Amino acid sequence: MMDANERAVAIEVRDVRKRWGDFEALKGVSFKVYEREMVALLGPSGSGKSTLMRCINHLETINEGRIYVCGELVGYEERNGLLYELGDRAVSEQRTKVGMAFQSFNLFRHLTAIENVTLALRCVRGLDRAGADAVARTQLAWVGMEDKADAYPAQLSGGQQQRVAIARAMAMQPEVLLLDEPTSALDPELSREVVATIRRLSLEGQTMVIATHDLSLVRDYADRVLFMVAGQIVEDAPAEKFFNNPENERTVQFLRSMAGE
Repeated sequence: MMDANERAVAIEVRDVRKRWGDFEALKGVSFKVYEREMVALLGPSGSGKSTLMRCINHLETINEGRIYVCGELVGYEERNGLLYELGDRAVSEQRTKVGMAFQSFNLFRHLTAIENVTLALRCVRGLDRAGADAVARTQLAWVGMEDKADAYPAQLSGGQQQRVAIARAMAMQPEVLLLDEPTSALDPELSREVVATIRRLSLEGQTMVIATHDLSLVRDYADRVLFMVAGQIVEDAPAEKFFNNPENERTVQFLRSMAGE
C-alpha cells in the first residue's frame, strides 16, 4: 500500500460539530481520507456515521468546523473568518465531486434505471440525451445491469437497485464515493452482488468512505477504519490493526459484541 504521505488528501474534516437543538450528533470530528483509500466508518447505531456522511456531501449543514473535498471548502465560502452557505447551484456543482449511494437506494420510482442514471448527467453536467445515455449504459454495464436499463425500480431486486444507485453515482465521475450502509437492507445473496461491485471499485483505486456494519466487507477491503461512538471518533487505525490490536476499550467491546461473544 502506498504511504499516505505520497498521496493527496481527498477529504479533510476539521473539528466538525453538528447539533439539533440540545443534541450534539457530531462532537468535534477530525480526520483525513487520502486518494485511492477506502475508509470504513464503524460504530454502534446512533454513533453519527450517517450524519457525518451527509455532512460531507452537504446534505446536512454543520454548526462548527470545516469540510474540504479535494482542497475545496464544502457548502460554504469563508469571508473574514466567517462561513456563508453557498447557493443551490454552487452546492450542486460541488456535489459532482462526491458520489453518494444510500441504504434505501433513493432511486426515482417513476424513472427507469437508465433514466435514473442520466438525470444528473443532463441536468447538472449539461449532456444531451445521446451523450448521457452513452455514459449511463457504460456505467450500468460496469455494474452488470446493462440488461435492466429499461426496468423500473419496482421491477428490480434490492441488490440490483443498489447497483443502479452506484452506477448513478459513478456516472458523474466523482473524486470520492460515499456509501452509507450499502448492504444492510439486503439479504446475504443480494449483498454479495453489491460487495462484488465495491471490490471492483476498490481494485480500480476509487477513493471511498463506507459506513457499514458488515465487518467482513471492512476486513477484506478497507485500508483504514474510523470507529465512532456518540458522535466522536475514538479509534483511527489501519484495518488490520483495528481488528487484531485495537487500542480503545470501547472498540474491543464493539468487536466482541459483533462476534457474538
